[in-house]
Amino acid sequence: MRERMRVFVLAGIGALVIAGCAESRQPGGSVMGNTNWLTQCDEDGDCAAGLSCVCGVCTRECESSSDCDGLAGAACESGAQLASSGTAACETPSVPDVCLPMCSSQEECGSGYDCVGSRCLPVAEEPRAPSNVELGSQACGPAGAYASVNVQPDAECNVATEGNDELAIGFYDISSGFNGDSNGCAAPYRLNMLVHSCLNGEGDTLQIHSAEVRLTDSEGNMIVFDRLEPSLPNPFLVTTTGVVAPMEGSTPSRAIAVVEAIPTVYAKELGDFADQKVLAEIQIFGTTVGDTDIAFRELTYAIDICDGCLTIDFCSIPEGTPLDEIYGEGVCRDNASADGRFCIDYACRP
Repeated sequence: MRERMRVFVLAGIGALVIAGCAESRQPGGSVMGNTNWLTQCDEDGDCAAGLSCVCGVCTRECESSSDCDGLAGAACESGAQLASSGTAACETPSVPDVCLPMCSSQEECGSGYDCVGSRCLPVAEEPRAPSNVELGSQACGPAGAYASVNVQPDAECNVATEGNDELAIGFYDISSGFNGDSNGCAAPYRLNMLVHSCLNGEGDTLQIHSAEVRLTDSEGNMIVFDRLEPSLPNPFLVTTTGVVAPMEGSTPSRAIAVVEAIPTVYAKELGDFADQKVLAEIQIFGTTVGDTDIAFRELTYAIDICDGCLTIDFCSIPEGTPLDEIYGEGVCRDNASADGRFCIDYACRP
């Protein structure tokens, strides 16, 4: 993944200098139109030759993008995206890496597919957040509140409960953490979590105040952060904010809660996880204005860790390139080098 992201960075810079030279990818019609690739399935027999049923869809397991040869526009990607896409039941995000079509817009995916985090994923038969959730239902749980997905800020860094891209998996460049504040890219990995409340009584306005985060490897083993004195705690408690109004009718109310899932000091100790996944197990806590404590249902979110894949060396940028046209420059510095937003490292300048 690290190599793919570097290629993407260089390609993005080249596009600024020589506009219109790259061919647009069209995974929609050619890839999914004449085969049953990425269609929903129950078993391998439902899929075409060379494909298997992984997490409820027909695709191909892979270790590198070369394993996806013959599937136009495909790259080897984390299977955790299928696990969280809602297309089928998956017990955990720890599913095999699979071939997925890449995309930069919804139009490239075609009917029946969504462009989520630059990958075409099948539209679930049921919406990810059910629109008819009653108090005490499976989605809200006994406490009546839950968190569902990570929401990506738009180009102006705004985050809303409707209209923003929903990320199936995160990307975090820890090189900014290693370099401290010298390059201006150091920032914690934050999730803009979409939270829901099914509480509908008087005094049920919910004030979110904190979240417990537990960081594990892809197998669910707790990571030990003991390179500093004293050792860093895991799990740990972080402060967050957000206000969720009571539910009206049968549709859960929504809000955004920002959770610092990987503080910068923790990023400095994740060097052994470059090009691997880290799982953030998150439980949000809040209190209603009626003074009732609410513990949200726990959510597990997968984050791909890289070292340098989202950071651009200023001296490698062709002279004359407008920096304000490079995606991520000057935008959302609270989450620099995360989830596709590049950060420019000016350390090479005299």
